[in-house]
Amino acid sequence: MLRRALIPALLLLPAAAAAQSPNETRLRLGASGEVRVAPDELLAVLRVEARGFDAGAVQGEVNRRMAAALAAARAVEGVTATTGRYHAHQEPRGQEFLAQQSLSLVAARGEPALALIARLQEEGLLLGELRWRLSEAAAREARDAAMRQAIRALRERAEMVARELGLRVVALTHLSVDAAPEPSPFALAAPQPARAAGAVPPPVATAEDIPVSFQVTGDLLLRR
Repeated sequence: MLRRALIPALLLLPAAAAAQSPNETRLRLGASGEVRVAPDELLAVLRVEARGFDAGAVQGEVNRRMAAALAAARAVEGVTATTGRYHAHQEPRGQEFLAQQSLSLVAARGEPALALIARLQEEGLLLGELRWRLSEAAAREARDAAMRQAIRALRERAEMVARELGLRVVALTHLSVDAAPEPSPFALAAPQPARAAGAVPPPVATAEDIPVSFQVTGDLLLRR
């Protein structure tokens, strides 16, 4: 069945090839563009964790400490706080109960957010992730800039090829665009595995420019 379906398609190939003028050349080219953008959001993920032999008391402690952490975070201007996954279970050894819940903080300014994180660490919250990233608006703008750069590069390459062949670009018959995977954020920060005694200095998070790239592939028609 597959062989019979292929025969008509194969028979059409010479006709399609013959339809192209000898003075025409079809060209497929790819090009890419990349911009580097300073991140504009600081993301921190902390968690409240409690252990004990009374399940209700353990979960009650997590609830109380999370409520206090949320209140402290919402009192800092420019910080958005949201709670995440809540998990509670009984440990296989020792029969202790473990309860934990995550807290995500997003801020446009690093200094007040880092000071807040230090206060929360003093209260026993554990810092698991700290990184600079692009906001949705900044990432969208960067992808658009990288796409424009890639299209310009494609056009320049096509014109260069056409000149070398003694031809000219007359049409772009097809264009496919492909955004690269989301850029990896950069940050320098040390997660805190355990509660520190006394005052906790703010963690360090130094932002680096984030590369954002875009690829395009185009089918072009060249003529004399």
